[in-house]
Order: sequence, then C-alpha cells, then structure tokens
Amino acid sequence: MRRIIESSIRIFFVATLVLASFSLSNVAQAQAACDPAAACFDVSFPQANMTGDFYLNGKMVGQNVNSARLVGTPNANNVVEAKNIKDTANEGFGDLYNYPDQSLTMWGWQGYATPLVLYLYRNYVKGKLIITVASWYGDNIVADLFLDGAQVGTQTAKVELNVKEGAHTVEAKNITDPKIVGKFQYSNISQPAWVYAGAYPSYAALYPNRTSLVGTLYLYCELLNKQYTDNAKCLVKEGDKELGSIENYSTGSYLLSIGKHNVTVSATGAAANKWKSTTLSNIEIFGDSYVSQNAILEYVPGAAAAPSAGGAAPAGGGVTINSSNVDRVVLADYMMWYDHSTFDGNKTWDVPRDGPYNSDDEGIIRKHVAQAQQACLNGFVAHWYSPADGRTTNNFNKLLNASGGTPLRNAVLVQANILPGASEGSMMDAVRYVMSNWINHPNYLKLGGKPVIFFTDMPRPWGEAGSVAAWNRIRAAVDPGHNTIWMAEGLYPTYNPPLDGLYVYRIDHKDYPQSWLKQARWASQLKQAAQLNNTYFYFADTIAAGFDDTKSVNAPGDLRTDQPHFARDRQGGQYYRDTYNSALYTGGDFLLVKSFNEWIEGTEIEPGKTYSDLYMNLTCEFANGYRNK
Repeated sequence: MRRIIESSIRIFFVATLVLASFSLSNVAQAQAACDPAAACFDVSFPQANMTGDFYLNGKMVGQNVNSARLVGTPNANNVVEAKNIKDTANEGFGDLYNYPDQSLTMWGWQGYATPLVLYLYRNYVKGKLIITVASWYGDNIVADLFLDGAQVGTQTAKVELNVKEGAHTVEAKNITDPKIVGKFQYSNISQPAWVYAGAYPSYAALYPNRTSLVGTLYLYCELLNKQYTDNAKCLVKEGDKELGSIENYSTGSYLLSIGKHNVTVSATGAAANKWKSTTLSNIEIFGDSYVSQNAILEYVPGAAAAPSAGGAAPAGGGVTINSSNVDRVVLADYMMWYDHSTFDGNKTWDVPRDGPYNSDDEGIIRKHVAQAQQACLNGFVAHWYSPADGRTTNNFNKLLNASGGTPLRNAVLVQANILPGASEGSMMDAVRYVMSNWINHPNYLKLGGKPVIFFTDMPRPWGEAGSVAAWNRIRAAVDPGHNTIWMAEGLYPTYNPPLDGLYVYRIDHKDYPQSWLKQARWASQLKQAAQLNNTYFYFADTIAAGFDDTKSVNAPGDLRTDQPHFARDRQGGQYYRDTYNSALYTGGDFLLVKSFNEWIEGTEIEPGKTYSDLYMNLTCEFANGYRNK
C-alpha cells in the first residue's frame, strides 16, 4: 500500500514539472538504475546542439555537456542548476539572444531517477532588422546600405542585421540599376527605423526617387512602293552613330538622352538606291516618356509622293481606292442589344446624351444611321449572335432597311461561336444564314464586289489547339471558292488562311498600354503571310476613342473572353488622335472605329452626356483623312 501511495506522489510531482515556470518536463528516460541509497536526477537539453554546466546543490557535476546524471540527497530537497547555456548551432545565439541560468529545487526520491528536460525560453537582447532598397517602378536597383552612419552593405538590395532595440537611421547611397546603366538617376535616401528585440524581424524599406535620363523614340518607317523582291529596309542614325534598322512597315524603339535630336533615316540593302533619305529634325525627348515619329522614304524612280492625312471627303463617307484596289472604307462597330436598363449608371462610365434607348426601336436605328453619316462613316459592323437570336437578327434587318437610300453599307460580325453550346455546325448555320439572307442586299458591305463577314474570338469554342483545323473545315463546307471576304480577329495571321483578312478588336490592354503602336508590325506580319501563300490578305486598321470597362462587372450575361478590366483616359480626344496617327502608315486596306456604341467597354463615339458631339466630329476628321491618304 505504501509503494502505491509513493508511486502516485511521484507521478503527480513529475506531471507538475511540465507546467512549472522553469519549463521542465519528464520527457527523458532514466539512463540507468539509481543507487537505492540515493536520489538521482537525469538532466538534459531538448536539442543535441545545446550544452551547459550542470550543478547539484552548488557543486558542478557536468561541464559544457548536453545531459548529465546528478546524484543527490534522498528524501530531501535538492537544488538543480544549469549555467553557461549555449546553442551554437542556431544563428543568432550570443548576439541576438541568450539563455538565462536555470535553478530549480527538486525533491529527491530515494532509489529513483527523476528525468528533467529543460525547455528554455530565449532571452532576446536584440532584434533582427531587414533593410531593403527597391524601386516603385520595378527596377532592379542596388545600393550601399548604411545603419546609423556605418556601411553595412555594398551594392546590394538587402541586408539582415541583429540590432539593439530602439531608434535607428537607415540609408541607401550610390544607388544604381546594373541592368539599365545610364537610364535613370536615383537620389540618396535616409529614414528612421525602430527595432524591437524579439524573434520577429523589423523591416526598413527604402524607395528612392528616380529621375529619368532618357526617353523613348518610337520610329515607324515605310519605303514607298517597295516590292517583296526589293532587298531594303530602313537604317536609323544620329550623326555618325547607328541606332539600328527597321523592316518596312515596322516600328523601332530607341532610348535617347533628354533634349533635342536630329535623326536621319535612309534605306539600306541591295535596293537602297531606290529611296531618298530623310532627316527628322529637333525631335525633343523628355525623361521617362515617349515620342512617336514617322519616316516615309520617297521612292526615287517613280517619284511617288508620301501619303498625306489631309484632304476632305463628302460628309456621309465618300470613298477612295487603296492599294488592294478596293474601297478604302471607314466602319464602326455597332451593338444591337441594349435596353433602358443598360444605361442606369451602374454598367457604363457615361450614358447617351439624349437618354437611354432600346436597340429594337426603329426610330433609334434610323437616328443612328443619320449619326453615322454625320461622323462620315461608310457603314457599321453590326455584332450579331446567330439566326437563333431573334433580337439581333431582327435588328440587323432593321438596320439594312434604315440604310436604304443612303451610301451606308453594313456588315455583320458573327458571334455564334461564343454562345453556350456553340459548335462547328452552329457556326456553319450562322454563316449560311448571312450568305442566304443578307449579302445580296444593296446596303450590305462589299469590297471589290465581294461581301465582307467579320468573325471574333477565333479559338472559341475549340481552344487554341483545334481551332485552325475547325475554321478550315467551316470554310471548306460553306464558302470553298472564297466568294466572300472573311475577316479574322487577332494579332497574328494564325487563321490566314483559311480566312482572307485580319483585324484587331482590342488595341489596348491593361498590362500592355499603347498596344496600338504595334499595328504596323501586325500588318507587316500579315503581308509576309500573304507572300508565303501567294495571295492577298486584307488588313483593317483600328482606332479607338478610349476604353473603360471597369463597370462591366455589373453587366449580366457577359460573353467576352475573360480579360483584366481597365480604363484609359480619353484626354479630351488626344488618345483617339494618337491611335489614329498610328494607323496612317500601316498600309491597311480599311479602317475600323471601336466603336459607335460599345458603351459597356467605353469605346463609343455616339454622343454622350460627358462629351456630346466631340468624338463624332473627330471621327469625321479622321475618316476623311484616312480615305484620302
């Protein structure tokens, strides 16, 4: 009975040790049997790399060891101590933290070994400070880093230090970006930092001011009347320094120092003598900004004149003939599915000047026809779902009828492939419907006598891998003789052939601003594809008054491909003019305006509450300039 009571007392005592403020535990096992006439204590640290000096009743028993057996007085209190505790394997010991000496009074049970594992709390005497230098612009900068006036890092972006608690001063000097030497200058920066002693680091992030030393020159170059067989491209020089070369119908970019520059552009290659050189004088470069210039080299043998954006055409859209011998028309995208709720202020950044409307209203459609002529357009590209969608089908019929007696000629943009359940069969049915019901209407758009049909979201619904083969099957089944012109949407001639042309619907993107500057490149790639296929592909230039689809999240039933929402400031019409200027020298066949009334994406030129007729008038100016260039 006595043994049972003693055993219970011992179990209670050891369990109590686990909860003691000294953080002692009965995890360890006795090393060996204890002398029956003594009391034993098996003392250890929990980690093998920890050592210390163990004492029993004031006498050192083990020095610089991880564990020890202490033999003490039985049936009496014994004082167990650990001093000079070390943890050399862990970074920061002795500098960032240490362990205080430990002392514990323990009862010695005669003949028994009491296991004691010392779980110690770190005593932090310093805190970790992480100093970083970074750029708001994403530059990969490095610097000499300082703490309280002393240099702690050389040409680095980050240092980690153990620092005493309290207020400090951090600095970054001699800041550079090794990958962009000479492009920017960074100012030295100094700021306070407070450090707390403990396990959690404090941070000091330094973001220096940046001054740009250079700007970008975007230079578009065109060799007038260049043939595919001509070995020539544009050579760009400033004084005797060669900046680079540019392929015909392409744009090059050059970093130039702030100030005014004179750039000479000439032809280079075996056929270089066919073109005169030109000098662009006093090009002013501003820091961290861009300037766009066009170099049009005159063809010497034919004395061809450089194209001009000037001239005028009758309001309502007189046309001229372009290099592909078809009308140089100007068209605007037209949406046919609005109702009054579209313009409640929750889905669009602006609303129509004359109030909300319903796209089914024939009076509204006639009004839009009149406004198209006011904007000097040649017609609309109407976004149409499929024969199964009665609303857009009926509204396009109304548009053709309302255009009767006017010079407007309208085409459809087929969107059957983006509808739920779309298939090759539904696409074939949609195109056959267009060809059977609309293309022979006198107000349907024809170029060179061929009706034009637009398509969008080319990979849908098949995906990138199978879409080209699917379009080949659709073309072969519906119009193998290419009696109509099919325009594909995209940046690259992936679908040319089987389609006959290319246009870019969205010429700006949240992550790629000013993408419209690449139109000459897209057109050039299409021309190369045509040469490889021994045919002609049509390229449609695109301009846009702006973009803002940030409220489109509130529009139900959005069928568009998922892309980041964003907005572009119209800048009182300057954004529109910039996109127009980029389209002047691509060699494109006709012009698309994004858009007449795409209010959800904020590209509309239709009169709005905010800007009234401004973009209608600008469109007329641009349309006339484009047709007469």
